[in-house]
Amino acid sequence: MMALHDATSLFIPAWVNLLAILVSPVIAVVVSTYLQDRNERKKAKKLLLEIMISTRHNIANEQTVRAMNTIDLYYASDKTVRLLWSEYYAMLNNDGYNNENGNKLRSEKHMELIQAMAKAVGISNINILDISRVYYPV
Repeated sequence: MMALHDATSLFIPAWVNLLAILVSPVIAVVVSTYLQDRNERKKAKKLLLEIMISTRHNIANEQTVRAMNTIDLYYASDKTVRLLWSEYYAMLNNDGYNNENGNKLRSEKHMELIQAMAKAVGISNINILDISRVYYPV
């Protein structure tokens, strides 16, 4: 009776070991692919943020326009960025903001959007004053 019990207890660990050998590479590939995709998405967000910051005082710049048109793609899961982008977009397309006060409000919303994008990629120590500062040689 003891021999049968010993054989069964040896069979189960061997079966589990075989399963682990077969499944481990698949799990490793899935995890690796997930981590690589996540890293690529974060790189794309950072590049988009870099463009938005470097061209922040020239929103008609072709790079800025392309960057703004991809916010929904790269920040699709970030509700704060999407909301600020939606508000800023509405302000850009509202002729009621085509005055000195409206331009100031648009600029403030633009800076809020950039700050939210920075926070979304892990840059939390940047504020509106930092973003609004710009160097332009004369």
